Amino acid sequence: HVTKLNKYGRLEWSKLFDQVRASNANDLDVDQDGNIFVTGYVNAVSGSNPKSIWAARIAPWGSVVWEKIVTHDTTSSRGVYLAADGNGGCAVSAQFKSSAHSNEWAVFQVSAHGQLSWAKRYGSDGFDMWCRITPVKAADGSHDGYLLYEYNKAMGSSVDANDIVFIRIDAAGTILWAKNYAGYADATHTNPENDFALKAVQTSDGGFAMFGKSYN
Repeated sequence: HVTKLNKYGRLEWSKLFDQVRASNANDLDVDQDGNIFVTGYVNAVSGSNPKSIWAARIAPWGSVVWEKIVTHDTTSSRGVYLAADGNGGCAVSAQFKSSAHSNEWAVFQVSAHGQLSWAKRYGSDGFDMWCRITPVKAADGSHDGYLLYEYNKAMGSSVDANDIVFIRIDAAGTILWAKNYAGYADATHTNPENDFALKAVQTSDGGFAMFGKSYN
């Protein structure tokens, strides 16, 4: 259910996606033209797997431009986070699970016309969480890919700790770099913490600022 309010808080329009049953909406983003993108997952769609990624683009005036359901050879795939790409499309980051793999990071790029441009998985079988996603712009303001981030054990400094993981991908989904950042509870670096990323944004110098939390 998507609702648009004006700057005074008055209802402009409301859209109910009642044709998609047993769904779970997870995230929303808006691009510079006012297009609204939403994502989540859909249960028990005819002819698909138990959970399939769902995304939709809504025009500023409330008309649905497109809806997209993405299925794969998987037992479960959930659209969790979403980022508008500035070109009329969006990227959906997903929790991807199949009978052969544990949950992995995955990204599905959908074009301005609702076509699946590419879909890629990142990491190893040790990935056990979804990944957050933030868009990246080049110096001239054009779309320059995404930053994926969350916590993860597979790239961590210890099997007993979760590190914050950044994966920088370009507009085609190719990995440019991947780094993990480990926190420690003491100066000897022998007592690793569990670190969790909550939000990352691009800074004016092309880098990134992130905040999160740690447990030990």
